[in-house]
Amino acid sequence: MVKYLRLYTKVPQNIIYMRNQLLFTAFIATLILSSCQPMENNNEDIHGKWQAISWEVAGIENLGEGANVLFEFKVDDNYTASFGSSAESGIYRLERTKLYTTAEGKIEKLVKIELASIDTMKMNMNRQGTAEVMTLVRE
Repeated sequence: MVKYLRLYTKVPQNIIYMRNQLLFTAFIATLILSSCQPMENNNEDIHGKWQAISWEVAGIENLGEGANVLFEFKVDDNYTASFGSSAESGIYRLERTKLYTTAEGKIEKLVKIELASIDTMKMNMNRQGTAEVMTLVRE
């Protein structure tokens, strides 16, 4: 009878231990899954046409007089960009302050942006280790 009681008293402790481990595992899984939610797209913040008014390379103004640098970010998540006689188009997405663009037939590029106001945007870029800042205004 004593052996039976000892065995019986150990079972609940094992069950409590297993239950606690299961609860802890469920809690950790919930934390991990809730932190892995996809970033929300905030493309509407930059919809429209934008024209460059300044382009600094390593702190030196590089946008020549009469230069025409234009971007258009469309509602359907497509964009077009023109730099004088050059042009590109593709898809884009804005996740907080990171603008990802993928031109047709090219790999994805990342530009960090700052919205100084509803009509002014700065693109902070890095070209082979050289800092570039382009300031654009909404048309």
